[in-house]
Amino acid sequence: MARSKLNATIEKLLDRDSRMSYEELRRLAEDRLCYIRNLISLYHTYGHNKDQLERYVREMVQIRTIRQAHILDFEFHDMQLRDNDIVLSESESELSCLVYNDFGPSELRTLYDHSNLDSIYIRMNRAHQKLATLLAKEVSMDEEVLELHYPK
Repeated sequence: MARSKLNATIEKLLDRDSRMSYEELRRLAEDRLCYIRNLISLYHTYGHNKDQLERYVREMVQIRTIRQAHILDFEFHDMQLRDNDIVLSESESELSCLVYNDFGPSELRTLYDHSNLDSIYIRMNRAHQKLATLLAKEVSMDEEVLELHYPK
């Protein structure tokens, strides 16, 4: 799958030295396994009733359920994508995290329960514009620091 502009911008902004601790990774893995167990349980409980199964699966793939299940580490990205002048909203940060984790527009439309795919593209574009501005500021500050230490 091709990486989006938003994903590429996030990649440039993230601090390469920050890594999750073993305990954080372990918690994340346990939460993901619990979520999978819940999906399997739904299948066994409602597999005979396709309408009910579809209703519960739709609920399981809503963003609020994903967030409550702690299966993606949204907070990790929330902390790193901030600036004094430009702050991503919780929704933009969440969307950026999902894009960074290779969720495509169609998947995002399902997670956010949008009927119109264009609304997802608009949200992705707005988040990308803010992140691109953050990246430009970061590059500008790096250039200023280099100029101070190594004048031309």
